[in-house]
Amino acid sequence: AFGLKLPLHPEPAVWQVSGTQGTAYLMTTLNMGNDDFYPLNAKIENLFTSCVNLVVTVDLTKIDPEALNAAISAAAMYPDGEAISDWLSPAEIQRCTEVFARYGIELEQLTLFRPWFLTMMLESIHQQKIGYFTDQSLDLYFLNQADGKNIIGLENPIEQATLFAHFSPTLEKKLLLTALEKDFSRETGELVTAWWQGDLAWLEKIIFTARDRDPDARDYNEQIYFARNRRMADRIGELLSTGETYFILLPCGHFLGSQGMIRLLQAKGFTVQRVEI
Repeated sequence: AFGLKLPLHPEPAVWQVSGTQGTAYLMTTLNMGNDDFYPLNAKIENLFTSCVNLVVTVDLTKIDPEALNAAISAAAMYPDGEAISDWLSPAEIQRCTEVFARYGIELEQLTLFRPWFLTMMLESIHQQKIGYFTDQSLDLYFLNQADGKNIIGLENPIEQATLFAHFSPTLEKKLLLTALEKDFSRETGELVTAWWQGDLAWLEKIIFTARDRDPDARDYNEQIYFARNRRMADRIGELLSTGETYFILLPCGHFLGSQGMIRLLQAKGFTVQRVEI
């Protein structure tokens, strides 16, 4: 990708976190994957094998699909009497119609869905089109190999699945209009390449820098990353006090910047070192 010679097996960023008792290995993940991702670099696979516990944002093995789908539907749809045409201009509706038509989807089928859901749908459809699938994500790869390990989920599945539903109508609309003009192929390709190489500076540029110029970015980053980072860092701190070993998977964006997981764990007094892969 992008003229770069990638390592044969992915070498994403991994950190060792040590306290007075427990040890954890934290690895950057993506919410998608394909056959090329696996196996990862042998050192990472061995670190996983060595740990008693697997920690993920959501334990996908314990989800109630019906309850989850019902909650997502309730959050994704407008209340009775409202439709997306009440929130978008005719020109914006036309643009939506054009973009979804590229994927063989008629906007008429989606008029009752809120912008946040259409944004996520668009991203997911495009990732599949270029060969990346959520059912081949890093979390599922390790969950499927977790025989005998204790699995710990850090977040509530329904809360995580409906995070975008809590944005202001202005931000929700802006995210959809931005997604309509995005070059998803380029952005996804760059994200995968940066993750594969463990290139944190590039990941930060992709995930944060482009958005930082937007005055609404602060709200987005606080809800999607920073507030969750604080909660998850507290929970990881509690886990490390047990004296056990943990292999922890978190999406790339949670590690980056002054409010990222690495800084937060260091501030709690843990020793955090990047693992040489």
